[in-house]
Amino acid sequence: SFFETLFFGEFKESNQSEITLEDVDPEEFIAILNILHKTGAVTAENVEFVLKLADKFDMKIILDDVESFLLTSDDLGINQKLRLSDQYNLTFLKESLLSKYVSGKMIKDLNESEEYSYLSEGLKDRLFKKMIQLYVK
Repeated sequence: SFFETLFFGEFKESNQSEITLEDVDPEEFIAILNILHKTGAVTAENVEFVLKLADKFDMKIILDDVESFLLTSDDLGINQKLRLSDQYNLTFLKESLLSKYVSGKMIKDLNESEEYSYLSEGLKDRLFKKMIQLYVK
């Protein structure tokens, strides 16, 4: 929707032959275009910047590809995946990952990880409640 609005909306850019995208690494943008055109793929090495650009440019199809990759990949740890799902609001992935935290130790390990500091307060609250439920059982 970002590019549709940019190219076909009532903005001055829609009449320009060249548009500069601020704060975008050209190599990263090429990689996201390759994913869009199915000549490239989401990998553990590019997932962070792919998510950042897909979110920035409202590229839902890329976000869906990333979510699928994160659901099936073993290349990233569960805590990193949970952070990314929270940061980029990948709801299905987040719920799937939350169901995998089945012990207080897993949540404690997350709490002691670097990833924890990047989680939203809402997700931290949910994890706290889940930990209490695990200990009550």
